Amino acid sequence: MRAPLALACALALGAAGGGPAAAAADRHEWRSEAAVAHIRYAEPGVMKERGMFYGLSGGYTYRRALFLRTEARALYGRVDYRNSGSIDDIDDYLIEARQLVGIDLEPGGGAHLTTFAGIGYRYLQDDAGGRLSSTGALGYERESHYLYSPVGLELTLPLDDTWSLRAEAEYDFFWRGRQESHLSDADPGYGDIDNRQDHGYGVRGALTLAARLRRVRLALTPYAAYWRVRRSDLELLTYYGTVVGFGYEPENESTEIGVRLGIRF
Repeated sequence: MRAPLALACALALGAAGGGPAAAAADRHEWRSEAAVAHIRYAEPGVMKERGMFYGLSGGYTYRRALFLRTEARALYGRVDYRNSGSIDDIDDYLIEARQLVGIDLEPGGGAHLTTFAGIGYRYLQDDAGGRLSSTGALGYERESHYLYSPVGLELTLPLDDTWSLRAEAEYDFFWRGRQESHLSDADPGYGDIDNRQDHGYGVRGALTLAARLRRVRLALTPYAAYWRVRRSDLELLTYYGTVVGFGYEPENESTEIGVRLGIRF
């Protein structure tokens, strides 16, 4: 996943020479966007899911030496599960909220170079509860919670009086994850399991092409994001209150590739 980040930065830097002095970013910026993405989730050697997601994202940015950004998004999709058996069209919900703070520099020519860090929360619900696989196995609901700190760079460049280009590259420090497995959906005798995840990381990158149309900017943003999380801790697995083993969340990875289209004002 390093390639999309490197490509975004290279394209932005290549456009830097000789730009006009028009500002490429406003001091106050509100953002409202529609999004479509393909997400692939895999537990290597165990299972995989993939599907299309659709949703909305928005945020507010302030920049004047100090950089502040609050943003959130919500996506809904249907994924296909593959293991020894299969389940199609599982409802999935993804919600993410972030608060960023940083330093915004103006190196000249209307450009902005921003360094930032912050805190983020990501929630994913995979609702296979009550669904029957092709081999007769019952599915169950899974809920995933990530707490992380994004650290990154953002470069915004004016191309002319109308067009601007913005490149973003980010590394996500994974603080803690929590995985809830509602095993009782498959068999009421099983107790639900709550596993803790302590190790992982994420990377993401985006490239935004924006056109100023009077009081707003129309923006198109292709983006990519990747998560890799190590195996969780062990928790007791019970059946009608009797311990029958241990349960854990396997090592997993998630790849999201999408595009956002919206306005900024």
